Amino acid sequence: MQSGNSELLPTDKHKVVLEHSYFFNRSYLSVACFYSSSFNISENITFLSDSIIFESIYQNIASRRDFGLEFRGTLKPVKSVVVSPYLKLYHVGLLAISGYEQQRRMSRDGIVLESSLSFSSYFRHELALSVMFNYSTKSISIQRNHINDMLYIISLDKKISKSLNIGISTAIPFKLRYSYDTYITDAIDYREYSEANIKMSRFPIWIKFKYSFGVGAKLSSIERPGAYEEKPQKVGF
Repeated sequence: MQSGNSELLPTDKHKVVLEHSYFFNRSYLSVACFYSSSFNISENITFLSDSIIFESIYQNIASRRDFGLEFRGTLKPVKSVVVSPYLKLYHVGLLAISGYEQQRRMSRDGIVLESSLSFSSYFRHELALSVMFNYSTKSISIQRNHINDMLYIISLDKKISKSLNIGISTAIPFKLRYSYDTYITDAIDYREYSEANIKMSRFPIWIKFKYSFGVGAKLSSIERPGAYEEKPQKVGF
């Protein structure tokens, strides 16, 4: 049973970031360290009532403090290749401030990793190869942790004309099952494990067609009569 909560308080968030960026040869790298704090975090808390009914309600349940490192960049080793890495490694600390969960635990913490990588390469005859990779460890909350499988997609695209592109893509080949939005609930009265799966073929393939067109008047041909042109003011005598 889901119920609302009219007494929720707004979450107060603060974040401090120290970042350094370096540009070189049409590329850039950025490294940052950060610290963030949030107070009165609201989460959907589920518990087993005295009537043996699962009840869920949003509560201001915890305060949270994160600190860690973040790395991102765009690299062009050659003119036709672009690589964009991203990595975020940080510590999560949660402290229960009130409510049902405070009876069992006062805090939860852990290390979280978020990462992604995109690769693009351009060839003759308007061909482009791209690879996208994404992986994250479990997210941490007071009552529930979410887990997703690693995901990567490979695409090959061909530009036929100015308006028409065709392509072919495959995702996580040779992996027959992909798990997404898997979560583990660790409550006072019960423990729940839920896993959502997609059954995959051994080598899934998608064929893409993209056609772009425009209608209406061109902006360059639209004139506004009597347009005001601001004149710069003279300086000096």
